[in-house]
Amino acid sequence: MSSYPQLLRVLIAQSDTECLLRCADAVEDDAQMTLVAAVSDGAAAVAMMAHCMADVVVVDLALADLPAIEVVRHAAWHFPQADIVLLTDYGNDERVLACIEAGATAYLLKDRVADSLASSIHAWRAGQAPISQGMARRVLGRLHLQPYRLGLVADERTDPLSGCEAGLLRWIARGMSLEQIGALAAGSQHMVQTHVKQIYRKLAARAQGKTA
Repeated sequence: MSSYPQLLRVLIAQSDTECLLRCADAVEDDAQMTLVAAVSDGAAAVAMMAHCMADVVVVDLALADLPAIEVVRHAAWHFPQADIVLLTDYGNDERVLACIEAGATAYLLKDRVADSLASSIHAWRAGQAPISQGMARRVLGRLHLQPYRLGLVADERTDPLSGCEAGLLRWIARGMSLEQIGALAAGSQHMVQTHVKQIYRKLAARAQGKTA
């Protein structure tokens, strides 16, 4: 019996035709998901948002007609509880961080779409989020925090993050894997990714001038 009360509704905006088809196939092959729209440009995606509901919005970072951040902002406004996911060629792209600040909650490398989009969607809906070493460094830099201070620290101003969250980013920035961090913190990789998602939400709230 499915753990989901209803099918996960997925909207995809991807300008590369081959990648769009791979994304659509991945969603349609999963019995717990339904594809509400698959479009090849940002304008069409924004238009569809007024006529459908989505639990997950997948956005190409390199849309042909609109900056991805504009589509992310529209998706965050229309679907505040949705996971907004970027498809990118590079996980530490500065544009990915800007989109996270606009409301994106995850990203996935395009060359992994066929193998892991569906499983990643389930992980994102379960509260997880990915992060690379380069992205951790970008986030620390955005918050003017030193990336190489060791450990989980609570004696510095890390707003909007907690000292533990800043420490987690430092460990990732130093090259530790999520599995290693989970073991060191007496937790799990799932726990670490849950903290990462909370970090992303705090970054978005900070960028939008809200209290996290």
